[in-house]
Amino acid sequence: MLSLAQIFSLALTNVLQVRYLGLLIIDELFKRSKLFRTIIVENLDQLLSLSVGLRRNLPFPDPPAIASVLRSKAIEFWKSGM
Repeated sequence: MLSLAQIFSLALTNVLQVRYLGLLIIDELFKRSKLFRTIIVENLDQLLSLSVGLRRNLPFPDPPAIASVLRSKAIEFWKSGM
């Protein structure tokens, strides 16, 4: 079973494919757990910047195609209530 720290480390990695998988796990847990939603809200700024790319000083690593998929999927998740 993954710990919360391990799940966040997936979302924080510089490998975009792993970051994408971390986002999928976070989305699923967000839908199922009130406690997890509370924890996500506390770290929302960091997750948004790493999944949507809001900060210009922290650009997405390569490859650009995966960065585009990650960004669009993250926006979809955030709009749907994640």
